[in-house]
Amino acid sequence: MTTRDVNLYGSFEDWFLANMDANTAHDLREHGASCGIGGLCYYSETVGLFNAFEDEIERLATDDYRTEIWQIAKQCDARGVTQLQNAMVWIAAEMLAYKFARHFTEKDDELEVELEIDGGDASEN
Repeated sequence: MTTRDVNLYGSFEDWFLANMDANTAHDLREHGASCGIGGLCYYSETVGLFNAFEDEIERLATDDYRTEIWQIAKQCDARGVTQLQNAMVWIAAEMLAYKFARHFTEKDDELEVELEIDGGDASEN
C-alpha cells in the first residue's frame, strides 16, 4: 500500500475492509498492530492513513472521545507527533478488527459453504 492508495477510499473503515482479511483481523485482535500488519508497518503508511482519515481515526482511537489524546501518547510513550499518529492508527485498526470480527467470520463461513458446494476444499486453492 502506498500513501496515494489511501485516496481510493472514502473512510478508514472502507480502507480497513478492503485491505484486511480474516487472518489479519484475527492477528490484530490477538496480538495488536505492532505484530507487523501489512499497510500498518511503516510511519509513511500510518501517517498517510492518519492524514487521510484524521477525524475518524481520532474518534476510534479515543473510543468516541472518552479517552484523551494525551493518555494515548503517555500509554504508548510517544516521543513525537509521528509516533502518536502511528499509535492512533494502530488503535483504530485494532478497534475495527474487533468491530468486524463477525463480518470476517461470516465471510469465512460463506467461503466454506462455496467450497463444499463446488466439492473442493481450502487446500486446493
